Amino acid sequence: MYDENANALPPEMPMDSGSNNGSWTHKIFSKAETIIPIILIILFLLFFAISFMGISTQDIPLIGGFLSDIIGVDKPEILVIGNPLPITQDVILNRADFKNDYRFSRPTDPQRLDRNPIDFIKKYDVVYIDQTDSASKHIPAALADALKRYVNSYGGKVIIVGNSAIQITGRTDLMGWLAVFGSGLAPVDCQLDEIGTRSCENPEMIRGVLRNMSYSNKYLEGFDQIPPSATLATALPLTVYNVDVLGDEWVSIDNLQLGGGTFTGVVVKSTITGGKVVYFNYDEVGIAPGLFDMILKYLT
Repeated sequence: MYDENANALPPEMPMDSGSNNGSWTHKIFSKAETIIPIILIILFLLFFAISFMGISTQDIPLIGGFLSDIIGVDKPEILVIGNPLPITQDVILNRADFKNDYRFSRPTDPQRLDRNPIDFIKKYDVVYIDQTDSASKHIPAALADALKRYVNSYGGKVIIVGNSAIQITGRTDLMGWLAVFGSGLAPVDCQLDEIGTRSCENPEMIRGVLRNMSYSNKYLEGFDQIPPSATLATALPLTVYNVDVLGDEWVSIDNLQLGGGTFTGVVVKSTITGGKVVYFNYDEVGIAPGLFDMILKYLT
């Protein structure tokens, strides 16, 4: 009898899963499954370690940008120069929202501000100059020049508080922000009274209310006045100066004491390169943390 399967092809043999090729790929994928989580854990630990030490991930060669991408955007880096008043120090160091949103740091070596300081300050998002709790109100000539370059060439952002940085170290013939920073950057300047005294050397203590002068500005959205109830009893104790405005006035200060009067509050000077200099005309920046935060958000 004729066998139908006599000339049939043999059945196809299954691929040998234990062949050299299959074994090699299996080992590779098996090792990758183990190594990749370990690498990620190491990167996470590295990120949190450098964050704790106050180092920006962007400063790490080769992998800095990668770390920022996989972990999240770095907090804005803010360099503090000088000694702010305790009320401002408390906001910078202790308020949870500021600690979560920004990283404030001081120069570990003050000489860095006098030796080629541009290489030091250019990595920061904002340079915050606040000498309100210092007897000295001057900055080194090298730092003044570096700040000009930082703003004009790198689009840097600078905040000046009260009568901070009104002189160049060793130059008693120069006084005021116009003399220190020039007309391109100075947001305000000292006024000269009838006997030749400059106003930035003469603080005035008032009870004031901070008022929004730029209602169309999205960065000040929700801010009308501080405090909301404008009475002498609730007004803020502020140390202010009579200054000439050279930039855009965002905030004014109404003096509610007898005799009244209005002072400049916050002034912004912008450059064509995107750099900005913001001036706070009251020493107690931390007394209104919400407004301080709005300005920092605008700059960063």
